[in-house]
Amino acid sequence: MSWIETIRIRLGRGNQGEEGMRLLEMMESDEKPLNMRQWEIYMNPAVKEELMMVLHWGENLSTLQGSGFALALIQELKKQGLVEHTVWEDARLGIR
Repeated sequence: MSWIETIRIRLGRGNQGEEGMRLLEMMESDEKPLNMRQWEIYMNPAVKEELMMVLHWGENLSTLQGSGFALALIQELKKQGLVEHTVWEDARLGIR
């Protein structure tokens, strides 16, 4: 079963995302879990202080709170600004 997590970060005004991007890039290179299929980082072109990460997982969703990796990342990102975290699973699985 595939599922994703989204993490949206709203940094302080005037912060162009450099600190948040550095943290995300460091975590990507150092601590990416092996069972994560991929992840992506997006920046809002109209609001440079807003970033969004999408984590793609290939394993079964074990908890509705999301992955331990995302929860640890969120704790660090909260030091940079407001954080919103959501978990999504493939809707087609519920239809079958």
